[in-house]
Amino acid sequence: MSTLAPPRRALAVALALALVPTSVRAQDLFGSAAVKRVPLDVAAVRRKNADTLKRLAASDRGYAIELGDPAGEPGAVLPPVAVRVTLPPVDDANGRRLLDRARSLLASKDARQRNLVVEIRKEFFRGAEESSERHRAWAEFLLENESGRRIGINELAEAIVFDSRNAAAWASLARALPAEGKKLVDRSLTIRAALREDGPRTAIVLDPKATGRAATAAWLAYARTRALWRVGGEFEERFGAGEPYRPTAAEMIDAVERLAETYEAERASDPSPPDPALAWLAELRGESLLRAFVHVDVAPGPLEESRRAGLAPDAESVREYLGRCRVDPPSRAR
Repeated sequence: MSTLAPPRRALAVALALALVPTSVRAQDLFGSAAVKRVPLDVAAVRRKNADTLKRLAASDRGYAIELGDPAGEPGAVLPPVAVRVTLPPVDDANGRRLLDRARSLLASKDARQRNLVVEIRKEFFRGAEESSERHRAWAEFLLENESGRRIGINELAEAIVFDSRNAAAWASLARALPAEGKKLVDRSLTIRAALREDGPRTAIVLDPKATGRAATAAWLAYARTRALWRVGGEFEERFGAGEPYRPTAAEMIDAVERLAETYEAERASDPSPPDPALAWLAELRGESLLRAFVHVDVAPGPLEESRRAGLAPDAESVREYLGRCRVDPPSRAR
């Protein structure tokens, strides 16, 4: 039974029904969609890998495969560092005025006044660019009141959907979750292959810890895909011939997808013990959450650049990934 006093109960209902965008209410950190597994087209994966080999062979640079420590290799081309950063805060006078107005309305003894917070939220996002920090600022306001905690947590998730680098949103989420009996889970990926520029050729440095035929094939597919972006023309095809090469989230999405697909495709005929990390990636692929994983935990950033390359995860899958894979206990299936 709820322990909220009657006025606060009315507030909680108003918040639950109206203060969060419809998309967030449909998919949040406390309830997840039923899983529908996507089958793998093994033949298509093998065709893609064969095409990558042909394109690399036709490029101006040759490549070789070496064993070594990818992280310790001098000159190794590793993935972009998955960092969280401080984003510019909401600093417009109108936004601050609306937040102050919302606080005063919530403090009112009149339930009708409190319910006007719904309209304040609409105005807070109307006429301003919807952004990660704007969602975080509204979340911090909600978290000032216990009744708004769950909805504030979902608003923080929305801030991360918009830009997964947002350090302040991650820190607030880590502070808020324990009050709901939850905590954040680390999902970092140890990279077992890297590229190294070696004069006129590109070397693939493969970690000998990538044992088993399926794991070895998967990490080679990952590295070759990254080489295709770097020296095989894929970057120019995606972003335009005039753009100088740079590592992007889109490249990492492509490479990690190839990593998971190849492992799954080759695993059935590999007698070696399974690789837990790659098996988990294969599960994410089958549940259409792999791109969300890369967006959140491999190459965090705004979604826009990946969208330009046609490789961005959709916002709903990012919310699903956060609830099911980054929070413990995970969100419940509905």
